[in-house]
Amino acid sequence: MYGFWVKIRRSLHRAARARVQKLCLIHIYPGYDQEPKREAATAFAGEILVAEKGMVLEV
Repeated sequence: MYGFWVKIRRSLHRAARARVQKLCLIHIYPGYDQEPKREAATAFAGEILVAEKGMVLEV
């Protein structure tokens, strides 16, 4: 799982550098035992959403 988190962290830093205001985490592995939103907040200061089945976002 460590490699997975390294890739996510890299993406979070890129989003922060691009001044993204809202980020939606998708494709979270089933059984991932950490709180992805809390972990993402360590590297991204904007609004963080976690995708759910049937979720619709307006872009």
